[in-house]
Amino acid sequence: MKRFLENLLIVVSVALCVLIAYQWKRESGYREDIEALTKSGKEKDVQIAGLQSTGQKLERQVDALLNQNTNLFTTVKDQEAQLKRLQRDLKKFEFDNENLKERVTNLLEVVEERTAKLVEQQKRINEVITDRNEMVKERNEMVEKSNDIIKKYNDLVAQFDKYQKDAQAAISNAVNNARPAK
Repeated sequence: MKRFLENLLIVVSVALCVLIAYQWKRESGYREDIEALTKSGKEKDVQIAGLQSTGQKLERQVDALLNQNTNLFTTVKDQEAQLKRLQRDLKKFEFDNENLKERVTNLLEVVEERTAKLVEQQKRINEVITDRNEMVKERNEMVEKSNDIIKKYNDLVAQFDKYQKDAQAAISNAVNNARPAK
C-alpha cells in the first residue's frame, strides 16, 4: 500500500500542480481581465469626465439659449405691442388722410367755383372798364366840341365887342363931329 499512497500522493501532487497551474492560468486571465476592466474603467472615467464637462458646457449653452429665448420672447412681445400701436396709428393716419383728401377735394371745388366767379367778375369789370373808357372818350370828344364851340363863341364875342367899340367910337366921333362948334 505504500506504493499506492505514493502513487496517490504523486497523482494528488500532479493534480494539485495541474490545479495550481489551472488556477494560476485562470488568475492571470482574471488579472488581465481586471487590468482590461481597470483600463476600460479609467477610459470610461475619462469619457464620463469628458461627457460631464460637455454636459456642463451644454447646460450653460442651454441656459444661455433659454435666456436668449426669454429675451427674444420679450422682444417679440414688445415688438408686437409696438406693431399694434403702429397699426393703430396707421389706421388713424389713413382715416385722417381720407378726411384731408375729402377736405382738399372740397376746397378745390370751392377754389374752382371762386375762380370761375372771379373770372366772370373780371370779365364784367373789363366790360365796365371798356364801357367807361368809351364813355370817357365820348365825353372827351364832347368836351373838345364844346371847347371848340366856346372858343368860336368867345371869338365871336370878342369880335362883337370890337365891333361895338368901333361902333361906339364911330358914334362918338359922329356925335362929336355933328355938334356945332361953339
